Amino acid sequence: MIITGFVTNLKKQQMLYNEGRTYIDLAINQENENTYPTLSLSNYLKGRNKLNRALTLKFTKSEKKISDPLNDEIIQILNSVNERIKKLKMLEMKSLVIQQEQLIQRRQTQQSYIQQNKNQEIFQPPRVTDRENRDEYKSTNTKKKKSKNKQNKAKSINGIPQELIERIKNEMIDNTEPLTFQDIAGLEVAKKALHESIVLPNKRPEIFKGLRTPPKGILLFGPPGNGKTMIARATAAASNCTFFSITSASITSKFVGEGEKLVRALFMVARQNQPSIIFIDEIDSILGERGGKNELESSRAIKNEFLTQIEGVTSKNDERVLLVAATNRPYDLDGAVLRRFRKKIYIPPPDKKSRVCLIANLLRKQDNNITKNELEKIANKTDGFSGSDLRNLALEAAMFSIRELNEEIEYIEESKIRPISYQDFLKALKTINTSLKKQSMVELEDWNQKFGCN
Repeated sequence: MIITGFVTNLKKQQMLYNEGRTYIDLAINQENENTYPTLSLSNYLKGRNKLNRALTLKFTKSEKKISDPLNDEIIQILNSVNERIKKLKMLEMKSLVIQQEQLIQRRQTQQSYIQQNKNQEIFQPPRVTDRENRDEYKSTNTKKKKSKNKQNKAKSINGIPQELIERIKNEMIDNTEPLTFQDIAGLEVAKKALHESIVLPNKRPEIFKGLRTPPKGILLFGPPGNGKTMIARATAAASNCTFFSITSASITSKFVGEGEKLVRALFMVARQNQPSIIFIDEIDSILGERGGKNELESSRAIKNEFLTQIEGVTSKNDERVLLVAATNRPYDLDGAVLRRFRKKIYIPPPDKKSRVCLIANLLRKQDNNITKNELEKIANKTDGFSGSDLRNLALEAAMFSIRELNEEIEYIEESKIRPISYQDFLKALKTINTSLKKQSMVELEDWNQKFGCN
C-alpha cells in the first residue's frame, strides 16, 4: 500500500504539472500572436490553478528527494505567470477605458452632425444640361478612372497581383541549415552529377557557357524514402542558391486562371533572386500525362504554363534558375515534361556500405554499445530497406530500453537508462519491414535503363 501511494502521488504531481504547462504554453502562444487577450488570461489562470494544486500535495521524506526539483521549477514558473497575469489585467482595464472614450466621442460627433444638418439648407447638385457642364462631368470621371487604374497597377507587377507574389515568397527556404553532401550516405553517382550540374556552374559561371551550359531541369526519381529531398537541400546549400520548396498546394487555386499566374509568379521571383533552385516534390501530381479523360482545363493550363516557363519563349539562356523535381512515378510524367529535364538521376535504395553508414549516423547521438561487426550484421539483415525504413528500425530499437523500465521511467535518471544493443535491433526487425515493393522497383530500374543518366 505504501508503494502504491508513493507512485500515485508522484503521478499526480507530474500530471498536474503537465496540465498546467499545457495551459501556460497555449496562453504564451496566444499572447505572442496578439490574438484573444482575454482567452490567454483565462488560460494563464487555469495553468496557475493546476500548478498550485501540484504544490499542495504532501510527500514523505523519501518522496521529497524526487518531488523537490519539480516543486522548485513550479515555483519559478508561478512567479513569472503571476507577473504576466498582472500585466494582462492592467491591459484589459486600459482597453475598456479606451473603448468607453471612443464610444463617447462617436456619440458627440453624431450629435454635432445632426445639429449641422438642421441649421444648413438641403444641397441639391446642379443638373448637367448644357454642353460645357457635360464635358466637365466627363473629364472628372476619366480622371477618377485613370487614378483607379494606376492604383491597380501599383498593386501588381507584370500583371501578377502582389498577393500571389507574396504567397510564392513564403515558399522560399533559408539555407542556413548546415546540410552538406557528407551528411548524406551513399548516392555518390547522384552527388557527382548534381555537383557538376549545379554547384560548379554557380561558382564558375564564366566557364560554363555555350555547350557547357548547365541544364535547366534535373529529375530525381526512385523509390520513396531514399533522400531525394535531402540531396536537393544539400545541393542548394552547397551552391548558395535561393531554395523554393513547391508542392501542388503552392501553385493551385480554386479561382480560374490564378494557377497560371502563380506559376508565372514563381519563375519571376526565382529570376529576381537568381541563382535559385525550384524544388518540386511529387511532380507527377502536377505535370502528369496530358489528355486524360479526368483532366481538368485548369490543370492543363498550369502544365502548359510550366512548360513555357521552363524552356520556352519567356526563358533565357543566361538565366541561373534550375528546376529540380522528385518523383516516385517517372513513367506518369508527360513526354514534353521529360524533354525539359536534360538529366534524369536515379536515387536507388542504399547498398550495404550506405546502410552501415546510415545506421551509424542514427546511433551517433544516442548511447549504444553496438560494434562495427554488429553494424555489418544489421546491414546484411536489412537488404532492400529504404533510408526511412532504417530510421524507423532505429527508432523502434531505441524504445526497448525504455519499455523495460515500466513505471520507473517517470522518475529514473537519464544516465541510468541502458544503452541500445544489437539485441534491440533483432527484436525491432520482427516488427519493422521494408516498405518497398518489388514490382515498383523493377519498373523504376527498367525506366532508368531507358531514360536515366546512371
